[in-house]
Amino acid sequence: MVKIPTFTSEGNPQKTSGVISQIPNISDAATLPYRTLSKQADSIANLGLKFQQQNKNFESQLYKLNKEQEVQEYKIDEKYKTDVINTNNKLENDFKILQLRLDRKTLLKSTINNILPQLNEIKLTASTNSNTLKAKEEYDTSFKQIIENAKLNIDDKVVKQMFEMEVGDLYATESQQVDSYIRKNSITNAKIVLNTDKEKLFHDYINNPSDRPIILQKLFSLNPNAPGIFMEAAMDGILKVPPQLAVQAAQVELFTIEAEKLVDENPKEFLNLLEQGYWKGKILTTNIPKLKDAAIDKARAMDVDFLTTHMPVDPNMDIEDAEVLYKQAISGDFGGDKNKQSIYKNLDDEGKADFITAINQQRSHVRAEISFQQNQEQRKEIDANNELYTDTYGKIVSGELTVSDIDALGFEGKLGVEYKSALKNLIAKREEGTLVSDAGLKLYDQAFKMIMNGDITSVTDKVIPTNDGPKSIMDITGGEDGIGFSQSKELYSLIINRNNEDVMFQKNAFQDFLNSYKEQILGNPLYQKFNTQSESRFFDFSLIMKQAYEQGLKEGKSPYSLLNSSSDDFILKNIAEFIPSDEQLTDELLQSMGVNVPDDENLPPQRKPDQTPEEWMNSDEYKTWENNQ
Repeated sequence: MVKIPTFTSEGNPQKTSGVISQIPNISDAATLPYRTLSKQADSIANLGLKFQQQNKNFESQLYKLNKEQEVQEYKIDEKYKTDVINTNNKLENDFKILQLRLDRKTLLKSTINNILPQLNEIKLTASTNSNTLKAKEEYDTSFKQIIENAKLNIDDKVVKQMFEMEVGDLYATESQQVDSYIRKNSITNAKIVLNTDKEKLFHDYINNPSDRPIILQKLFSLNPNAPGIFMEAAMDGILKVPPQLAVQAAQVELFTIEAEKLVDENPKEFLNLLEQGYWKGKILTTNIPKLKDAAIDKARAMDVDFLTTHMPVDPNMDIEDAEVLYKQAISGDFGGDKNKQSIYKNLDDEGKADFITAINQQRSHVRAEISFQQNQEQRKEIDANNELYTDTYGKIVSGELTVSDIDALGFEGKLGVEYKSALKNLIAKREEGTLVSDAGLKLYDQAFKMIMNGDITSVTDKVIPTNDGPKSIMDITGGEDGIGFSQSKELYSLIINRNNEDVMFQKNAFQDFLNSYKEQILGNPLYQKFNTQSESRFFDFSLIMKQAYEQGLKEGKSPYSLLNSSSDDFILKNIAEFIPSDEQLTDELLQSMGVNVPDDENLPPQRKPDQTPEEWMNSDEYKTWENNQ
């Protein structure tokens, strides 16, 4: 059966029994939706207000929480900052402390280092100060002054205290070394004094025989109450050995000196004392045989020397007189001198053989001295003639003198006669027109070398080989094949200075210099044989170089610097100026053969290496030359 639907209120309203239901109010019903809606609106509004209030409360709570968080964070942040600042401050303080320590340490070390050279210097001064009494006092004063000066540069009190402590340690070490040095110096000085006293007493002993007992007491006494120098040195603590050993060594030294002196000056007395036993216990027995042999040899040599005096070296003696003395000595007669005859007879075979050798040597010496004296006299004559010759030669060249003037000149001896003859020949050459200026290089070089070798000692020595036989410098002066006046004068200067090593070195060095450039200046050797101008050109070069060389020597420059091409003072600045070209040599050769050589102006211009003949003839230079012909 179909059930009829019914509406059931969800609110389950309950009816109250006994209450009369009113009639529904239509207007109320009509406004109910609106009122319901109004209530809902009020509810929504209330909810909105409540939500708004809740939201404000929430924001307030949130704000409060945020503030609390900020405060908490601020507190945390402030604590961090405080910790950081404290840490930084601590680090900064630690750094400053370390920096201060470092600065102080650096200042201390630099101050110490700065004074170390000064301290070393005063230590060295003290260690070498011969005045040992004042050395330490002066060292301490200087040390203190250096320290006080250094402290003036230290403002930091801590550093100054540290410096004083360091210096105290340094002084202790350095002072100990200085004391050691001074002590050593004191000992050294004392030993020097000891040796000086010993040497003086030794000298007095040898040279003052009458004072020997007193001298021996001063030297060798071992009595502490009257000590000798060695005992006194032992008491002062400067001997390394006992005084007895020092005295024994000194005695051997002294008596050995005495023995050697007698052997050298009076060997026969030494041998006499040896026979008497004087040297026993005074000198080493191992030395006696050697001294005895030396004394015998010395005595023999002294006898030989004495006998040789029979023939004295007297340069003023005649050779004949010297020979007479020689024969008397060699025979053993000695002109009747009994003392010499006795000494000669007492010579052993070795002594007589030594005498024969000695008297023969003496004979040679006497002859040499006499010859030298005679040569000296001849040399004076030669020099006088040479000076007169040089002056006369110049006047002959200038035409001032004639043959009769030569005869009136005061030439001396045989050499003077030769000079007059040579000068007259020069006058003849002058009149014939054959007195050349200068050129003969070969002859000049030859004479130069002979002078340097000692083969020529005078301008009249006829030793220069020529086609006409040996000739002198005077003979080869002038003439077609001779040397000129300047060359002759230079050779003469070389002769008179042959004993002056400096002058000879200067001239020889210059001659070597000229010869080293000779071939270059003379030019191509193919042209030299028939070229009469090459030697004149070289002579001109020689004169220019000689002038520069002599000027340099006057200015105090050395031959090495003037003749060395690597030197700034080298006299040959540009050799190219003196070396002839092949064209010049050709012209000279043609002229020497008598062929006229056209002037350079009449010659066509030279063709360049890269020009063909046609290009050359079409060049402006060639056309200009062609138009001028």
